[in-house]
Amino acid sequence: MSFKTGITAGLLLFVAASIATPIVRHLRAARREPIADTAPVQPNAVVVYYFRANARCAACRTLEACSREIVENRFPAEAADGRIQWRAIDYQSPGNEHYAADYQLLTGGVVLVEFREGRPKRYTALTETWNMTGDRAGLARHLEDRIRAFLATSDREQRP
Repeated sequence: MSFKTGITAGLLLFVAASIATPIVRHLRAARREPIADTAPVQPNAVVVYYFRANARCAACRTLEACSREIVENRFPAEAADGRIQWRAIDYQSPGNEHYAADYQLLTGGVVLVEFREGRPKRYTALTETWNMTGDRAGLARHLEDRIRAFLATSDREQRP
């Protein structure tokens, strides 16, 4: 094998590996990630939805992970008794298209929904969170503040 043939073979292997690596990572991640969180919603609860698309980017993954961590770590009592729930849903999957219309989604993201007697009563989309994914600590504070305010409004509306 000549030097030129060896260089060519090496470059072709490099190109093939460069193409294959992100594909393999994507396939591995797709196997680990649930398409939808199918546990039933409590009849009287606030659900923190993370609506995701089929294609995902780093900001998508950050927003999803951070919103889940906030619910699990900053609202453990509310999560334990079912007052707050977290759901990740691929709103582009067959059967989930209604979410885009229900919550006026132009893209995925975090949406807080209050359910009363099993029906959505009110919601708010946290569209500003997309601009905060580069500052995870700031994003976490913002999510926690918005969820607390949403829960407080819900609690006030339930009192006689």
